[in-house]
Amino acid sequence: MVHRLAIPVLSGGLLVPTAVVRAQDAASGGDDAAGAEVVVQTARDPRPTAATVVPVDASRPASDELADWLEAVPGASVRRLGGLGTWSGVSLRGSSFRQVTILLDGVPLNPDGIDAVDLAELPVALVGALHVYRGRVPARIGLAPIGGVVDVVTRPAAAPARVTVGGGSYGTGRLSASGGGVGTPGGVPVDGFGAVDLLAARGRYPYLDDHGTPYVTADDTTALRRNADRAQASALGRVRVGGDDLQGTLLDGVVVRDEGLPGPIGAPTAHATLRTVRNLAVARLGWQRGAGAGGLDLWHLLRSERLDDRDAELGGAGAWQRDLTHTLGLTARASGAMTPWLAIEGSARATFGSFQRTPLDTGVAEDAAQRWVVGGAVDLRFSAWRGLLVVVPGVDVTGIVPSGAAADVADAATGAVNPGLTVQVDPGAGVTLTATGGRAFRPPDLTELYGDRGALVGNPDLRPESAWQGDLSVRWGGGDVVVGGVEAAGFARRVADRITWVQNAQRTLVPVNFGAAFLAGGEVAASAEVPGWALARLGVALTRSVNLTDDPAQRGLPLPFVPVFAIDHLLAVGWGDRLRLGWTLHATAGVPTDAVGLRWQAPRVLHGLTLRVQPTRRWPALAVDVRNVGNARTASVPADPLRPDGPTVRQPLTDVTGYPLPGATVMVTVSWTPPGDT
Repeated sequence: MVHRLAIPVLSGGLLVPTAVVRAQDAASGGDDAAGAEVVVQTARDPRPTAATVVPVDASRPASDELADWLEAVPGASVRRLGGLGTWSGVSLRGSSFRQVTILLDGVPLNPDGIDAVDLAELPVALVGALHVYRGRVPARIGLAPIGGVVDVVTRPAAAPARVTVGGGSYGTGRLSASGGGVGTPGGVPVDGFGAVDLLAARGRYPYLDDHGTPYVTADDTTALRRNADRAQASALGRVRVGGDDLQGTLLDGVVVRDEGLPGPIGAPTAHATLRTVRNLAVARLGWQRGAGAGGLDLWHLLRSERLDDRDAELGGAGAWQRDLTHTLGLTARASGAMTPWLAIEGSARATFGSFQRTPLDTGVAEDAAQRWVVGGAVDLRFSAWRGLLVVVPGVDVTGIVPSGAAADVADAATGAVNPGLTVQVDPGAGVTLTATGGRAFRPPDLTELYGDRGALVGNPDLRPESAWQGDLSVRWGGGDVVVGGVEAAGFARRVADRITWVQNAQRTLVPVNFGAAFLAGGEVAASAEVPGWALARLGVALTRSVNLTDDPAQRGLPLPFVPVFAIDHLLAVGWGDRLRLGWTLHATAGVPTDAVGLRWQAPRVLHGLTLRVQPTRRWPALAVDVRNVGNARTASVPADPLRPDGPTVRQPLTDVTGYPLPGATVMVTVSWTPPGDT
């Protein structure tokens, strides 16, 4: 029996009373408007702690990218190479980028932690919602990731068509279009969806160049960012045939991206470039009969990266090469209710990955490094007192078998058994308490072991990383005239052999095992809304990280790139859809960039303003967004990192590997929906 209910979940990182989730579209769609009805298959849907549903709607600035939506989720930390459309990656609760698995409609873009996904390759035009799992994940996903999961859910076919044109600072321009349709030819339900996105930017913005001497100001100058241009074209198409009882889906998404690699402050480049081509092809079959349901996914992920650094601007001896990664995967899922109080859900998976490098000066491909990954997951769901109490024990089993060139240098086959437990109590009055715990596991991927991307160099001596983690959350949502909600969550994680990319003296990032690490923290999210008139959201995350390695020079120090606090705030007022004025605030603490805490990135506080005008629904919507309103490009830091209370110097605001962030950025966006689709 299908029940309809509203549950408090996070939207844009903060609580709103309802979410955009439909059982039928859980893997392939969600509505565009917040406040849609939640449809689940049971009266109590036990989701893992901090399972956040983020509907991509008009509540945030029109120029926001996927990275901005994720950055608004408490516990999520996004790092960029600087500016709109540049490489960006997400960390959840102090994890590394690779510890977070990114899914597209349930299919992994970095299966088994192989590589860190560039969020800039996923334009908002194709996204209907984001499902963010920061704790234990359900067995249907079939993973036990250390850092959680972000499932990028594409827009449903019934969503209104949309065309968006935007342009702004630093030569940035964007054009996107999306739409779909639903029909019943011959009495068979058929729907389709497609999205296209084009992006180009010059990326020439001023920054403070400290010439690689961050604590000496005599040689500081203002420079103009060079070799930061980028162009990207992406397209996605999806067709579904059939109804709930039996449905087939074909999906294909392709991205072609050309970009300069400008290098960090103190070591700028003029010619280094990277060309990326990624294609994901998915064939899916799903069925439902009575209380049982199942599915089968067959998918292929191709990624080609062509690096041209023949002038050795990125460090090392230089590189001119093409890296080709193939991953072929098969996933099976099944679930069913055995009794009114017992249900089972499980999945099985097998993937084959291959990584091969071809030096372009010789054109002779090296031997491919390959590996098989097989595994499965099972959850049992026990419910009592009409769903007041739900207990979900489960287990994930993962095995890795290297082959090809990888078998010559890697250890023998490895794997892990990862148990987990979820307990949820729903006492009523809009309150839900949830606790989860379990083990997670990730082996080093082929890039971490053997990669060489100029500024990123692999380490073949890496060991697999694993973790025991747990969290506890309480949620409340409700209201009538003023609708709001609050969520508070705490977590703890102990990681063994944590893999972290650290910067050496040559500003090259190298992955190393830290031996052991401990992370703990808390997250609070709150929102209040007077529908059509005002909206306020606030998210705060606190994280404490400790390096537990035996090395006395590092033990007890914080982990690199894990901020102690992060704050995200949104305040919007307006008149329905016709006028909206908004203010955003994002602040993070400074973070160390090395294992011994001698190099630090400065803290930053960034403000944004947005104005959106749409006289009638038949007219296009015009939005003007100003990012980094205060033009913050520098921050004050101690001149001597060993004397935090001593004199200070100005330091450029940087992100990944010392890449400077731009100052004030203005974007003007025009969006139009055909009148028949409103």
